Amino acid sequence: MDIFSARLKWLRERKSLTQNEVAELIGMSRPGYTKIEQGQREPKLEVLALLPKIFDESVDFMLGVTDFTQNCQRIKDKFDDASAQLSIIKFDLQQIQINPHSRNIITKDFDPDDSESVKAKIEFIQKNLPLYEDRLKIAKNKLLALLDEVPLVKLETYADIEHGDPFKID
Repeated sequence: MDIFSARLKWLRERKSLTQNEVAELIGMSRPGYTKIEQGQREPKLEVLALLPKIFDESVDFMLGVTDFTQNCQRIKDKFDDASAQLSIIKFDLQQIQINPHSRNIITKDFDPDDSESVKAKIEFIQKNLPLYEDRLKIAKNKLLALLDEVPLVKLETYADIEHGDPFKID
């Protein structure tokens, strides 16, 4: 079974629809639809255009262009945001510790000429770092759990999530 057929069947079952119900919605016979779902026949473009409305998923997902359902994409966006924030915070911490006057520091809400202000900023970042790490870990675990439900996810997708964040959290 190809990726399109597997995902079409998976989406239909998630919506608790029968093959007959989907066939009626797209205006074809159940045997014709069954052949599409079994990979024995390709859908016409008119049929393909109707499927996103029925299943609330993109054609890109159904065809395997992306492995992310709409829900997965929302979680992936949170994962990417958390990863970016964690990278910025760790980078800033490193830069402040090296030279609080550095032009590389992204967040400048402290006085680099005041050693107490620098110390307070470092302590603040160190105190809040675990919160950002937890946020990233939660988003990552949720995303991986959602992907485990999706049929025929490419191994590269998992690898990108496992190794895509610059500070890997296990």
